[in-house]
Amino acid sequence: MLFRSSSAGTSLATTPSGAPAGGLGSQASQASSQATRASHVVKRHKSDGVRRLAAHPHLPLYISGGQDGAVAIWEWSHASQVATVRPAGVFAKVNRIVFTRQGNKFGLCDGDGNTALWQAASTSSPYFSVQTHTKNTADFVFQGGSSSLLATAGHSTDGKNVALWDTLLPQRKACVQSFNCHEAGAACLAHATQHQLLISAGKKGAVCIWD
Repeated sequence: MLFRSSSAGTSLATTPSGAPAGGLGSQASQASSQATRASHVVKRHKSDGVRRLAAHPHLPLYISGGQDGAVAIWEWSHASQVATVRPAGVFAKVNRIVFTRQGNKFGLCDGDGNTALWQAASTSSPYFSVQTHTKNTADFVFQGGSSSLLATAGHSTDGKNVALWDTLLPQRKACVQSFNCHEAGAACLAHATQHQLLISAGKKGAVCIWD
């Protein structure tokens, strides 16, 4: 179905020959039919137990994270994974995977409370790996356009369930600030870049805004 503008400024549905289509019912039927034809699988990759996916911002790559802790990199033109970042059965379930805005780094957090970061060009071992929360790390975000500053949300025994990290510092000093909040643990994070605000949500429904 094609659309063209009439002299009155409204949009008229036409048939491929250019003649007006026959009423709203006919238009809806044709649109539905076209949508059905357009919905098809482009590529299918089989990987059991996948919990999280993240797409590279510029390249045809994506990363999967599994219930069994497996992390793999996939490329559209390959039938199987192109790299194994973490093997299955060694680490806890993957809770979140994030690429930096530039796409040169990515990271993940898991059910053991760990957060790890890799250079996208070298995935043999993480350049930053630390237990960011003692019980579970549920989410993390890179702050704004930075690839070295991040915030994490999770559940810690000391109640410091939201924390800020500078990955350029030694790991024992990398936690630059933490917040005692969300009694049952923090579940997710968002960074409002325009306003330089961090927003966290807890498992009991509380939402906190940090400046």
